[in-house]
Amino acid sequence: MPIAHIERADRFFAATGAVIRHGGTRAYYAEGADYVQMPPFETFRDAESYAATLAHEVTHYAGFQIMPISVSTEPDAVASGSTEAA
Repeated sequence: MPIAHIERADRFFAATGAVIRHGGTRAYYAEGADYVQMPPFETFRDAESYAATLAHEVTHYAGFQIMPISVSTEPDAVASGSTEAA
């Protein structure tokens, strides 16, 4: 019996605006190309595993697209708590 999608989760992920591609055997966020790659839904043991994996990958998308922040690696900026690049 095929597993059913979690419709509420599907709506949530669609609302993020992330481009989500399916295929292959790995899940990842491609920063330069700006998309989330997911294995086919059917390869997951259940819908919750798929949603959890997609949620993880979408957080990477969010880090680059929804909540970008410039963090300096300069010792003085780090020590003072600055988030501005030096």
